[in-house]
Amino acid sequence: LKIMKVIRMSSKLSNISIDDHLSPAIQKLLKLMARIMFAAHLLACFWYYFNECISIRKMNLAGDSFEMDYNVWLYCGNDTLTSQYIASFYWTIATMMAVGFGDITADTNAERAFAIVTEIAGAVAFGFIIATVTIIINTLDPEATAKKMRRDELRDYLNERNFTTVLKKKANKHFQYYLSKIST
Repeated sequence: LKIMKVIRMSSKLSNISIDDHLSPAIQKLLKLMARIMFAAHLLACFWYYFNECISIRKMNLAGDSFEMDYNVWLYCGNDTLTSQYIASFYWTIATMMAVGFGDITADTNAERAFAIVTEIAGAVAFGFIIATVTIIINTLDPEATAKKMRRDELRDYLNERNFTTVLKKKANKHFQYYLSKIST
C-alpha cells in the first residue's frame, strides 16, 4: 500500500512544471540532490537494520542497572521510531559527506562493512555533484565552451598529424587571432 502511495505521489509531482522557473542546469542539480537524498534514506534504513544498539527503554524493561549514558541516546535515538530514523539518517549523511563525526560509531563487523559501503557511496555522490556543478559552470558561458571545444579539436588534429612544435604554436596563435576577430 505504501508503494501505491509513492506511485500516486510521483504521478502528481510529474504534473507540476518547473521548466519555466528554473534553468535546466539547476533542475539537473536539484534532481541529483534528490537522488542522493533518496540513496541516503535507503542507507539510513539499512543502517537501522544493521545497527545493534539497545534503546534506553529496552534496557529499563530488562531490569538492567545502569547509569544514564548519553551516548546511547545519540547512538540509537530514544525509543520512538522517528527518533531512531533521524539518528540513522544523521549517521548516514555524516558518513557520506565525511567519515562521520564519531558520536555514532560502527562497533560490529557488519556495521563497519556497511560504513565502508556508505563511505564509497558518499565518494560517488561527491563525484556526481562536482561533475554536475562543472557542467553548470560550463553552460553559463556557451561561447567560451564552444571556443574551448574548437581549440581542443585543433590540438587533437595537430597531434594526430604529427606537426612540429613550431607549426603547432603558429597554428594556435593564428587560431587565437581568428577567435578574437569573430567574437567582436
